[in-house]
Amino acid sequence: MQLPSDLPRTSGASIQTLAEALPHIVWTADARGDVNYFNRRWTEYTGLTIAQTRRHGWERVLHPDDRPVIIRRWREAVRIGESYEIEYRFRRASDGTYRWHLGRALLVAAGAEAPVTWLGTCTDIEDVKRLQVELQEAVHLRENFVSVASHELRTPLTALRLQLALLQRALARHENIESSVLHRQVARLSAQEARLSRLVDSLLDVSRLTAGKLQLQLDEVNLVTVARDVVDRVREEASQAGCVIDLVALEPVVGEWDALRLEQVLTNLLANAMKYGAGRPIEVVVIRHGSTAELRVRDHGIGIDPSQHGRIFERFERIAATSHFGGFGLGLWIAREIVQALGGSIRVESTLGDGACFAVLLPIRSGHRVRLDTAINDALDGAPT
Repeated sequence: MQLPSDLPRTSGASIQTLAEALPHIVWTADARGDVNYFNRRWTEYTGLTIAQTRRHGWERVLHPDDRPVIIRRWREAVRIGESYEIEYRFRRASDGTYRWHLGRALLVAAGAEAPVTWLGTCTDIEDVKRLQVELQEAVHLRENFVSVASHELRTPLTALRLQLALLQRALARHENIESSVLHRQVARLSAQEARLSRLVDSLLDVSRLTAGKLQLQLDEVNLVTVARDVVDRVREEASQAGCVIDLVALEPVVGEWDALRLEQVLTNLLANAMKYGAGRPIEVVVIRHGSTAELRVRDHGIGIDPSQHGRIFERFERIAATSHFGGFGLGLWIAREIVQALGGSIRVESTLGDGACFAVLLPIRSGHRVRLDTAINDALDGAPT
């Protein structure tokens, strides 16, 4: 398709030469708004021939949701003679996808005696739009995280301040505090301090993982010993939640792992079980299958909809509503990243109302040392610090 014949030859040729050299789609239309030229880039991008594109043929590649708005805006621009600018989607022939474009058009005159002509461009902005969405989601994620973190950290801090204020008041009055009462108050302080420490540790882990500064220290580890130590450590907390933890381990299961990180994985899984299965028993099983070790944690709580099984392992995701259950929504995510860095995998089997069973599978021998920062760097990109 050539430029309008009523343009001066030198000007028309210059414009066409420039249009064909540009990577953008370039087009012209007459004063009535009828398209009379598209550069070669248009045909390459849309797959439409010159004959298919004449007059209003270009409308066929527009996204159905955008078509009415585009046509209305274009007709209005032509009617009043003002510049035209709009974002819209049209179909790319190579893969059939609709991509966002920025469309612009200006009224120009090629010469003193030439009629006005519309000169327009279409610029692919799909990648820019996608980046804008990602940035908006990141901002929303960060704002949500700050809100949740503020609430979760404030709760144990408030309890700590209250207990300390009561003790300070008693001391100021020189009151004699019975040993049993003092033990209870200290126990409450310790519980709140432990909760606050876990929350801070989770935040530090996110920071370390983001910076790539967390390194696995692999050594010969008995997974049964790790499980027994963790279960013993959380028994009091489990008792307060009304949970009895039963550990089943028939034989030692030894492999090359990071003991501290495995403790963290199991602690997170047990905290999850106590949170969503309060008042009900919890089973922990350690077993070996050939060259693979398996660690299972089963609760009998609210359960998880199968459609949500993948989502719960993402950052800041939770099984149930925030108003009913606290936490940052980082425990399962951190557990998954550690397990994957050790060359293993983690999955959940659950249905609503029937509890949940989390299974961690680990290779007995890794064969080499694995750096956590290189194993999960992509997954951590953009996490708040």
